Amino acid sequence: MERKKQRQGQSSTRKILGKKSSKRNAKSSIEELYKQVNKINSAMWKDKSINVEFKKGFNVALNYIYQAMIEEKGGREKYEG
Repeated sequence: MERKKQRQGQSSTRKILGKKSSKRNAKSSIEELYKQVNKINSAMWKDKSINVEFKKGFNVALNYIYQAMIEEKGGREKYEG
């Protein structure tokens, strides 16, 4: 019974994190996440009512997503040019 609860917890965590079973889906989900967060980041920098420190922190998170996207693609050269 306890193992069943653990498995259910793991599957619900995967759903929350948006993990896919195949690498191809994982790559596209990271790219999609980057695109969405980048749009939010761009809009925030235009909004003067948002604290600059928050914007900088959000930009750091965007950079981490970008790095994950590069690692999934296998290198920076695929995103340059």
